[in-house]
Amino acid sequence: MDYSYPLRVSASRYPERTAVSFRGASVSYAAVDERADVLAGALVERGLTGRTVGTLLLNEPDTLVTYLGLARAGGVNVPVNVRLSSREQEYVLTDAGASCLVVDREYLAQVRELRERLPEVRDVVVCGAGQDELEDEVAFGTLLRGDRPDERDLPRCEDGSPATITYTAGTTGFPKGVVRTHGANLWNVANSALGSPRSTDDV
Repeated sequence: MDYSYPLRVSASRYPERTAVSFRGASVSYAAVDERADVLAGALVERGLTGRTVGTLLLNEPDTLVTYLGLARAGGVNVPVNVRLSSREQEYVLTDAGASCLVVDREYLAQVRELRERLPEVRDVVVCGAGQDELEDEVAFGTLLRGDRPDERDLPRCEDGSPATITYTAGTTGFPKGVVRTHGANLWNVANSALGSPRSTDDV
């Protein structure tokens, strides 16, 4: 199973309970689960199963949906520190072999300049922007307008398959990509819950 599995459990047991509260708006577990599925279906259609996807995102609900949608699509998420220089980001994305970027609108100008040096990047998806604001990029909201796929039509991820690649600080040389599997991420969820007990009322 992919590491978004705990969300499926929560959406099944507590569909209407609040999963995320952000700037006065609340999103239920069922809604987050559905958005992750729809996004996963769109990413599969774009051929991103098994591919690496760089993400330059703020701390907001779309980021959560992106991470979980990528997991369900069988894509490999490469979170990029937005505080890195353009050259450092270029190194990370090139080293990871990113073929797609999911970015916040705030970083669009930066990414357009960066993309000129990243010929392997085929797609750029922009969160927080309307399609009319974009050039050859795709609005995140556009991907969420598709139909929800059947769970059985999404890729099945093995516990040992790569889920995320996080880059080290590179204090003794170039940053190195640390590969984490779906299984490792799931055990991280379990260990976190054991170390800091959760309740069904947590948001």
